[in-house]
Amino acid sequence: PVDVFLPHVLSRLSKKQLSALKKAVASGYYSFPRHKNLEEIAGEEGVDESTFREHVRKAEAKIIEAALREAL
Repeated sequence: PVDVFLPHVLSRLSKKQLSALKKAVASGYYSFPRHKNLEEIAGEEGVDESTFREHVRKAEAKIIEAALREAL
């Protein structure tokens, strides 16, 4: 298993990326089946879906990159 030191990885996220990621997790976006999609969560947050999606995707990319770097 990959041991990613999460606080170190999370410190690389912008405030908006971390906030969007936390909201996505809390809203069940990563549950299976999903409880809410990004459009619904963005609407609740009062932001445009494309902006919210960008924050989530950039956060995911940073976390995945860090995980793969640790694995290799």
